[in-house]
Amino acid sequence: MPNNNRKACYLLCRLVRMEGVFVFQDENHSEFTFHLYEFKDIQHARQLINSETTERPHVTGTIVMGTSILNPALKFHMDPNSIQFVDSVNKTCDVSIKYLNDHTIKRCDDVLKDCHWCNGGNKVIKEVQTMNSQRFIPRT
Repeated sequence: MPNNNRKACYLLCRLVRMEGVFVFQDENHSEFTFHLYEFKDIQHARQLINSETTERPHVTGTIVMGTSILNPALKFHMDPNSIQFVDSVNKTCDVSIKYLNDHTIKRCDDVLKDCHWCNGGNKVIKEVQTMNSQRFIPRT
């Protein structure tokens, strides 16, 4: 989906409060919480959690420096508009949550090229219900 469409969906989804908040766990059992705003991505994350699919199991996206309410102990968060699910990852962006937090001082590209993060050991493990999230159920 082109970037402009992703931004439009982000804004529209925020207006109708369609969002999903999910958690992935890395190979060290550290957890990272992230937002999804696209219906297809929300459904895919739920299918991964429920073992309904094994396709595209890894979460990738662009890191933004600064704390987030979702991960207050970390120096970074993931731009929800950049998140994608993939089958495999490039070794140049495959670092753990702890490594990224410990080695990112002021800029995410100190560790990651173009701030793109793609931990190859991550697995979506749960959905977090928040006051702003609600499940979008299409009418048939």
